[in-house]
Amino acid sequence: MTVAELQILVDKLQSKISQLELTSKGAIKATEFRLEAVLQANLDTFCLLICAILVFLMQAGFMCLESGLSRSKNSINVALKNITDFGIAVVTFWALVLH
Repeated sequence: MTVAELQILVDKLQSKISQLELTSKGAIKATEFRLEAVLQANLDTFCLLICAILVFLMQAGFMCLESGLSRSKNSINVALKNITDFGIAVVTFWALVLH
């Protein structure tokens, strides 16, 4: 083999190596993008869960407020109304958003 032929082979090998490096860099970038998307989805779900817990606690606070503002014989009716409101909200959320 001549020096020119060896130089051509070296150039071909170098070009293939650079192509492989670009391919692996692209795969790494795609994996990072997927991981960021999964992390964002998990953070969104966590935020939704925290907000739902806060709304549930707000509902209990409203029940206490309404019970305190009404006569003591009506406190059971107020509690039942708030539980019914919560049940209707859960079923509506499930039917419209999750289903």
